[in-house]
Amino acid sequence: MRIGAIDQWIGIRGEDRTNPALLVLHGGPGAPFSMFTPVMRAWEREFTIVQWDQPGAGKTFGRNGAGGCAPLSFARLIDDAARVAEHVRARFRRRWCCWRVRWAT
Repeated sequence: MRIGAIDQWIGIRGEDRTNPALLVLHGGPGAPFSMFTPVMRAWEREFTIVQWDQPGAGKTFGRNGAGGCAPLSFARLIDDAARVAEHVRARFRRRWCCWRVRWAT
């Protein structure tokens, strides 16, 4: 999905697309949850799981590299997350929730 100036990876999985959507916002650059897709498989019975690899992480980083993802800032990531959330709301038009994992301790 094109967000801002780069293509960003969004994965959508679930057994029943009428289930509520769960948008997973991972803990920041370098720590995507897309690698945990097999672990989250059981959740796909109850939710349509939407995972987004933020700039600087996972498949978004793999596609764009460090230069393509720069510059990173909280403001940019918040804006990008809002665009992804709007996409989820528009695409699924039903109940959805967001699971956000914090960046650091």
